[in-house]
Amino acid sequence: RFWGLPRSGILVVVVFCMVLSQIIAGAAENLTTLLVGSALTGLSYGFLFGVMPTLVSVWFGTKHFGSNWGMTTVFIGFSGQGLGAFFGYIYDSNMPDQDPSKCKGGACYRDAFVLSMGVGMLGLLAAIVLARRRGDRRRENRRLWEAQEIDHIEYVPFILAE
Repeated sequence: RFWGLPRSGILVVVVFCMVLSQIIAGAAENLTTLLVGSALTGLSYGFLFGVMPTLVSVWFGTKHFGSNWGMTTVFIGFSGQGLGAFFGYIYDSNMPDQDPSKCKGGACYRDAFVLSMGVGMLGLLAAIVLARRRGDRRRENRRLWEAQEIDHIEYVPFILAE
């Protein structure tokens, strides 16, 4: 409510910041720029893990919250581990003799940031679709409430696959 955005809209902003952080880190030519990209990544993850439990609860209900949040966390963890392993593979393949002086301006790991940015763009697309669907559902609930002129209407839950 502080920013005037719905919760699902905050998810879009957070994922956009994550993509932006990967662009900044991938284009880093010095340590200061890399620090900005890393800080933005950390801030994005902090917001992500702060907002997502609420979104999972609102979207899927509280009856099976533990299972739903567990699955969400597992998929976030798998992508983090998979991209981390890919970062290492790219770095090692670009430096077979392990001489860091041969890696100028981040050229040894730039491909990994491109992949991470691509994964982030897919996440941004998913966040936009989910936020839009959530907004449509909210407008439908409001329309039903106004049409029936009653004090309370049964909440229509978010359904992932329609």
